Amino acid sequence: MQRRYLLLVASFFIVTIFGAGCSSVASSGMASQPQATAVPPVTSESAIVVDGILLPARRALLTAPTGGQVIKVNVTPGQAVAVGDVLVRLDDAAARAALAEAQARVARARAYLEKLQAGPRAEEIQVAQATIDVARAQLAKLQRGPSPAEIAAARAEVAEARAVLEKLKQGPNPYDIAAAKAELANARAALEQAQAAYDRVKYMPDVGARPEALQLQRATNAYKTAEARLKALQQGPADADVAAAQARLDAAQARLKALQAGPAAEDIAVAKAKLNQAEAQLALTQAFPRPEDVRLAQADVAMAEAAAQQAEIALQQTELRAPFAGLVGDIRVQEGMYISPGSPLMRVGDTSAWLVQTTNLSELDVVNIRVGDSVTLSFDAIPDLEMQGRVVAIDPVGRNNNGDVLYTVYIQVDGNDERLYWGMNTAVRFRGEP
Repeated sequence: MQRRYLLLVASFFIVTIFGAGCSSVASSGMASQPQATAVPPVTSESAIVVDGILLPARRALLTAPTGGQVIKVNVTPGQAVAVGDVLVRLDDAAARAALAEAQARVARARAYLEKLQAGPRAEEIQVAQATIDVARAQLAKLQRGPSPAEIAAARAEVAEARAVLEKLKQGPNPYDIAAAKAELANARAALEQAQAAYDRVKYMPDVGARPEALQLQRATNAYKTAEARLKALQQGPADADVAAAQARLDAAQARLKALQAGPAAEDIAVAKAKLNQAEAQLALTQAFPRPEDVRLAQADVAMAEAAAQQAEIALQQTELRAPFAGLVGDIRVQEGMYISPGSPLMRVGDTSAWLVQTTNLSELDVVNIRVGDSVTLSFDAIPDLEMQGRVVAIDPVGRNNNGDVLYTVYIQVDGNDERLYWGMNTAVRFRGEP
């Protein structure tokens, strides 16, 4: 078209120059030549025809909002989808766990804020008051000193511990040894009697289940026990037993001495400190929360809610949904694939309306086109189809193509045809002046 425009301009100048030459010859005396008539300039309208590509008026290249493994692809090429339909689903186990954790943090933060705002419970005040009562009683007891009954009990404990130790040191009583020997003799006689009864039935097949066998076992055990008791009495107390009795006596004497000396100053100071601490805890429990504590708790709630919203968005991003109704195509994803964020997955286009985008409109032609101009459209694949359109936008930024500057014009197609497909080559015929 650019070449046609240049040839037309050149023809106009050639005709003009030729007419001027003829007029000059006539004026120089060649009267026998016929008078030449001047050729007017060409003013007929000329069409501008460029290539274009057919696109849905509403279209999108859908990319992965997040990364992960593809669990399900719900569409096939050419399938119609409604707005919000799930097209691709990714593994969402980790996202669901993160959302559950974030929601638990929200619940915890809200509960703490509600606890602050509600103030202390009656049971908490009662517990704090009871702690004060115990601390006050312990301090009073220390300040009062030991009672006569406590000193008497401590003296009795010392006397008992001393008696046990002295008995151990004295060794076994002769009467105890004589009693142990008599017990051993009785046990020996019972054993011999049981042995004799057993010997009378020991050849029987069921001897193990007979009462004679059980009686022999019991007599044997009784004899061994009596023998061990006599041996222990004859050997006297063990060193460990004497040491343990001495330790018990020392401890009892120390307790008696402490009671008689009265409470130490440091013990009274510790008791007073515990009472002060308990009273401070009660005051803190009864006090209403400080405003700054409430604001801090509210900030924690807001942070937890924001984290939960982020976790919910992350879960939603494991599903690719249709942004509008249309047809899907150019599907580049399969089940089982691992994809990264931003990976192109498929295209979706609303083919209820079409748009043509020019591909080779030059800078010489774009100046003759205006938004609102009517155009005629034809299609390489459908020779019998011709449609009308209207210019809806002109991209003001051109692109360099091997020295030529090309501009993109967008044409809205009037009407529709079931034979039209996304990406078809289209001839665009503009009406304009060269």
